[in-house]
Amino acid sequence: MPGGEPSDRLRLEYRIDDGVAIVDADGEIDVFTCGPLRDRLLALADEGHSGLVVNLGRVSFIDSAGLGVLVAVWHRLRKFDGVLALAAPSPRVRGVFDTTGLTKAISIYKSTAEAVQVCRPR
Repeated sequence: MPGGEPSDRLRLEYRIDDGVAIVDADGEIDVFTCGPLRDRLLALADEGHSGLVVNLGRVSFIDSAGLGVLVAVWHRLRKFDGVLALAAPSPRVRGVFDTTGLTKAISIYKSTAEAVQVCRPR
């Protein structure tokens, strides 16, 4: 597979901050790498985390498969009044969200701290 194994191209770490699950993504989110992101986000939602932040600050590329994962998680969370927020995308990645119109549905914040504030349980 070009570009190495999926785990070499996308690294994920997560933590809980003030009741909000934060997933830090580092690398490329595409058809080859989006499975682990989907699994992690859905597992956190299934564990009852109604506020999820995906930190995109170290993501260099996202394709339609990656966008599809985020939309699916957003739909899952909305069923239970949950919130998905995206944080700190590069201009290139932000442009993908702007072009597709997803910014009308999924909120994007300049920093992880801002996104966490919005997702905090009330």
